[in-house]
Amino acid sequence: MIAKLQCVVLDCADVVELSRFYQSLLGGLVNQPDPRWSLGVDWATLHTDGGLMLAFQRAEDHRPPRWPDPAHPRSMTSRRFQ
Repeated sequence: MIAKLQCVVLDCADVVELSRFYQSLLGGLVNQPDPRWSLGVDWATLHTDGGLMLAFQRAEDHRPPRWPDPAHPRSMTSRRFQ
């Protein structure tokens, strides 16, 4: 293994709403203190019991994806490899 994925970041209009939605699906803690990440009005995190970490980043003028419509961008990116 050459890298370890630490986090998947989802762009969204409302970081609290989307983090709570994924918490209801996956369990875990929203905005658990973690020295790797800063929290704020434009950023939230979800640490799941299984070790998966999702982050939610407010994107200005966010347009929800309409997969597979290429006219609407996808909203997931991976970040922070170690």
